[in-house]
Amino acid sequence: MTLNLNGKKFRGIENYDTGDFDETVVFAFSQREAVVTATFRGQRIEHGILLGVLTEQSTLSGHWMYLNKELEPSLGVFESTIGLSPSGRIVLKEHWASLSPGAPRLGFSTIEEV
Repeated sequence: MTLNLNGKKFRGIENYDTGDFDETVVFAFSQREAVVTATFRGQRIEHGILLGVLTEQSTLSGHWMYLNKELEPSLGVFESTIGLSPSGRIVLKEHWASLSPGAPRLGFSTIEEV
């Protein structure tokens, strides 16, 4: 799948737990060639950034970090499989690992183009 995420916005639609990520999180993506960046925020996330690489195999992988509303940092890595919803919107199904000291964990989430 050839696609460009530049200028696209996504919203959280699924998360495996009750962490800071929820349906209020909105991502604003930028892309230049294979390099993808995004900023994000939500009800429990003050500010977040993402840096990744888009592959020809329809995956996006990279790193993320954010400050929650209590200004506690969180950071990790992710790999997203890119697909389309029945309505034709881009969907990223993410597997991630939090690397934050004292809180390492694995999980999955889904974000969808708005």
